[in-house]
Amino acid sequence: MRRLLRAGGLALLVLGFCEALLYTPNHCIPSTPQHQYACDVGSPSHPHFVLGLAVAAVGIALLVGGRLPQRD
Repeated sequence: MRRLLRAGGLALLVLGFCEALLYTPNHCIPSTPQHQYACDVGSPSHPHFVLGLAVAAVGIALLVGGRLPQRD
């Protein structure tokens, strides 16, 4: 069970940090003379950054939980 907690915690930690640090919010398609695309800049907040940090925090909690001594 501890190995599963460690592996899951590490996976969530990496996934969370990758989501928070590597996500680029600009998915605007370049406009062409035939098609004029409007880019929606969205809100000033970055929900992917916050979600990534939340997932990383859950990963840290699982890593810490996997290291706690077991009760008999």
